[in-house]
Amino acid sequence: MSAPALRAVIDGIPVPVAADSWETQRVEARVLAEMADKGTREFLAWQPPELPLAAHRWRFVLDWTHADRSKALIEQIFAVPGVHTLVLWRPEVHAWRGDGSRRAFRLPRPLALDAVAPPGGAPAHPYQPRFHFGVGGPGGVGVVDLDIVTKTAADYAAEEPPAGEVWRVEGGVDFKLGTVPEAGEILRAQVVPIYRVLRAPESRQRLTGPFREPLNLELSEASEDTP
Repeated sequence: MSAPALRAVIDGIPVPVAADSWETQRVEARVLAEMADKGTREFLAWQPPELPLAAHRWRFVLDWTHADRSKALIEQIFAVPGVHTLVLWRPEVHAWRGDGSRRAFRLPRPLALDAVAPPGGAPAHPYQPRFHFGVGGPGGVGVVDLDIVTKTAADYAAEEPPAGEVWRVEGGVDFKLGTVPEAGEILRAQVVPIYRVLRAPESRQRLTGPFREPLNLELSEASEDTP
């Protein structure tokens, strides 16, 4: 059985053959600001307080030396231009800084397990989200893990969570804490997301024999306003 970590899910469809390699590139959103001496300085782009401190987009390259039946499937999916969804079963970490009054925050991307199951019958537990204060694994010194409760949108809006819990909206990106983080306190989350991606406008493949079908799939994360 192939490990889910190399078996992508595209538009909710598991790719049958695991990729031989993945290449990921994280591109942080940055801005140039003019200084008093007329020089410029680069800063991380400003984020609204409900979103993680660092905004970023991803670029992906998935390579198959012999894609077999995956090639036909992928080409059928991307025959329709526009935005597609991608799950890679790899976690990413986000951080929010408390201000002493805010308890409601947002993830930048929805969670994979709300829409699809890990391929190959793999257990879902390793891909569940984790919200915590402090740095380290569960049970570490100074680490406080929050119990996660998934709510419908109506139940989420109707009440507030108790201390020690974080409520999240099923299928959504909103979540809120039972205890308001103190000013400067850092909340972290480890999540496996669903990416909205576009295929690169140019692609190339190198055929080395009549019976092998290599595949090189280049994708870039779409912006939120891309239809």
